[in-house]
Amino acid sequence: MTSLDHLKKIVPEAADGSQDALLEIYLGYAGDMIRARTRRTEVPRELVSVQEQVAAIYFRRQGMEGERLRSDGASSVTIDDLPKSLIDQIDRWGSVVKGRYACH
Repeated sequence: MTSLDHLKKIVPEAADGSQDALLEIYLGYAGDMIRARTRRTEVPRELVSVQEQVAAIYFRRQGMEGERLRSDGASSVTIDDLPKSLIDQIDRWGSVVKGRYACH
């Protein structure tokens, strides 16, 4: 199964294929972020599921860019950065060791 297929299962509202181009863009953004944080040229195989989860978060937050709090009537939602558990998984793959980046 491809990352796009996995992402469509994570984001059921996009399962019909009508959002494939947008999902691919978010997968690309998530991959760019992971490569930048880990200082790698490719997303490590072990982080592909994290890339898919990050892309799902990006998809669900579309239209909310730059917001920290969203209110709708009596309810409000705080918009956090990516979950710490995902960031921790990514950062384990790119820690600095004597000026070089090494995998854990």
